Amino acid sequence: MLMPASKEFSSLCQAQMALISDALQADSTAIYLVDKWHDSVSLPDLVPVAAYPSPSSAYAAPEAVLEDKLTPSTYPEALDLTIVSSGLETQNTTLRALAPVAEGHSLPVDAESSSAGDQLIIPLIHEGNVIGVLTSCRLGRPWQELEQRQWDRLAQTLTLACILDQRGQWFESRLQHSRDTQTQQSKRFHELLHQVRSPLTALKTFGKLLLKRLGPDSRHANMAQNILRQGDRIQDLLQYFDSTLKATDHQLAALPDSPTLLLPPANEDVPTNQDDDGELDSVSVDLEPLAHFGGHLQIIQCNLLAVLKPALESAKVLFQNQQLEFHITAEQDSAFVTADPKAIVEIINTLLENALKYSGHHALVWVQVGLKKSQSDRHFHGVLVGDTGPGIPNIDQPHIFERNYRGTQAKGDISGTGLGLAIVQDLVFAMSGDIDLFSPIETAPVNIMHSGLAASGKRGTIFVVWLPVAASA
Repeated sequence: MLMPASKEFSSLCQAQMALISDALQADSTAIYLVDKWHDSVSLPDLVPVAAYPSPSSAYAAPEAVLEDKLTPSTYPEALDLTIVSSGLETQNTTLRALAPVAEGHSLPVDAESSSAGDQLIIPLIHEGNVIGVLTSCRLGRPWQELEQRQWDRLAQTLTLACILDQRGQWFESRLQHSRDTQTQQSKRFHELLHQVRSPLTALKTFGKLLLKRLGPDSRHANMAQNILRQGDRIQDLLQYFDSTLKATDHQLAALPDSPTLLLPPANEDVPTNQDDDGELDSVSVDLEPLAHFGGHLQIIQCNLLAVLKPALESAKVLFQNQQLEFHITAEQDSAFVTADPKAIVEIINTLLENALKYSGHHALVWVQVGLKKSQSDRHFHGVLVGDTGPGIPNIDQPHIFERNYRGTQAKGDISGTGLGLAIVQDLVFAMSGDIDLFSPIETAPVNIMHSGLAASGKRGTIFVVWLPVAASA
């Protein structure tokens, strides 16, 4: 079943028919598209698309396209037309029959165009399927072979135009469907964000009340402080979620409702790519990209240990609860870097959560702050997160920072999305930093190896996040 012909396709057919009809002195010409086959023996429904020179009882006017006959809610991803014809018959220039060929049989050679004296009928065939028919009549003068070949070429051109028209309509309909779905999803996400903020606010209030009742000297005060820290972290993530949704909504609203012209107005500049010879390579117009995870970073000079201390204190409680040994080592207190403090915390939190999840019982997890590295004329301070767990298989290591990649972990019992390390790398690179992976831990340089582990025989994993040293430092 075909979609209704667009106005542009009907206009194209009208113009082409007028041109060749005048040249070949045709008395009347018309184009029909096959609507659908009812079954293997019944005649198909035919929809008139264009007629020349003027509408008559034999030919419907171009505006008489029966668009209300075709209102498909969906359309297949490929134009898989099942209409096949074996022959055409006419009487008084009116199409009478299109007989389907048995499945698996191709069109006979003599059926590709049919002429009965001054009457000419040419099927519009695409990939062995008849999708329409071109009819023309010239009273009193039979069509010559050369003239029939010209009509054949026109039929081929209009067939290709019809296929492009159908595909264009299908893509436009899919685009509109995607936009409607995205708009609906955006509304639901905004509603969910609104609903999540209420219980989060309540949890933070309970945490403050608990901390007030316990008092600062209580041995449980740190637990209440950790609740508040995690609440603040969730609030920051929700804020970024909201910003991302608003940016997506803005981009969606900026998209045109209909395809724009291929060329812009004369007074409008369009970004172009030029090669070394000055030749235009391509033209591209991009929407403003969304900020990466965490939103637009606020790059400042900050002290690594001061930034990470609250997060490390929170992690210590979690590791003790899981019966994991946890050590924190600061190589220096004055490790100043140029970075976003919230992004640093998010990176180290993610690496610690992975260590907590994958290192196993009774493993050792350690953090070293303030490592040093120089590369060319650049200087870095590093934060190391290591564990003595099972390590990362060599086959997975080249892909470990790819989005949604879990490798051998996907076959295990530990759930995950494969996004954590991809987010970590994204944030590190956005701050002009670098990240190293060593697994087993014995492959790490001696200067960053935790004391006593080099000869332990543990496989383990080490991540080192390197951030640029602050200029003033």
